[in-house]
Amino acid sequence: IFSGFIIDLHDPLHCFAIFSMLSATAVIVNSQLNAATRGYDPEGRYAVFATLQTINMFFQAGIFTSGVKFLHDHFRSAQYGRSLVIYSIGGRCGSILSGVVMGAVVNADYLVWGDGVMIAAILCFASVLPVMLIK
Repeated sequence: IFSGFIIDLHDPLHCFAIFSMLSATAVIVNSQLNAATRGYDPEGRYAVFATLQTINMFFQAGIFTSGVKFLHDHFRSAQYGRSLVIYSIGGRCGSILSGVVMGAVVNADYLVWGDGVMIAAILCFASVLPVMLIK
């Protein structure tokens, strides 16, 4: 709900890009958290991980909400339903494919799971750049 207020005050496309980059940053930090906090109290490590995941959930909710707002602003009501279905299906397919790709990356002998997550976050950063050029 809070991200919706922010998106209503600003351009939804810019919010989409900013929330995507912040989410990718949170993913990078989480992927490196295990190595950075090795030797520390496990309960403290869990608290930091849970806090970062909670912040990332806010960013990810903002990504979806800003995408829906962008579609609402740029499509007529007759086209809005169809565009929203395509947007939602694309998001679900992306989730499925990311699991398959991450499995392949982690299966490689020379990478650990943190490296695979880092690659996914870097791809997220790269995909946001063309979004910023729309208008």
